[in-house]
Amino acid sequence: QGQRLDWWNSGVFVGMLAGGILLLVAAFVRRYLQPNPLVNLPFLNARNVVILGLGVFTIRFALLTPLAAIPGFLGSIAQYRPIQTGAALAWVAAPQFVLVWIAAISIVFIQPRIIMATGFATVGIACWMAAHLDSSWAGGSFVIPELMLAAGIAAAFVGLVVSLLLLAVEMGATSNVVNASTYS
Repeated sequence: QGQRLDWWNSGVFVGMLAGGILLLVAAFVRRYLQPNPLVNLPFLNARNVVILGLGVFTIRFALLTPLAAIPGFLGSIAQYRPIQTGAALAWVAAPQFVLVWIAAISIVFIQPRIIMATGFATVGIACWMAAHLDSSWAGGSFVIPELMLAAGIAAAFVGLVVSLLLLAVEMGATSNVVNASTYS
């Protein structure tokens, strides 16, 4: 039947888990006994900081789709060469440059949180569309999901950056070096 690695019961899993817990406890003890003078953790005790931090985390995953998942699919399943994969995805960059400017101009008239939420919703719809992927998809099959991803990422990224900057000014992160380094 072949050799199967049972990682759950192996010593590697237990060792990695024990090592991770030990390092985490050591980091907490060190931070408690010797706090970093350039970090003011109570400064981050605001609800919007956590929400925007989750936005940064989410947009990093949204960027993985056009940068890693689709080229990986086209290369391994559809047997595209790198030059063919680049040609299938290259046309997405030009609309994104235009869409970023449209999102930036619209932030003057609409709140950045609404632009950011619209962008994340568009990314979610594009990911839902691409979730119905099967081996019959080729380079041209990604046109609509890629355009929606480009529009969503442009709006979400611009809205997120503006929201981060506005929150930094509102919280007073720009008035104190320690607060600025903590916020960054």
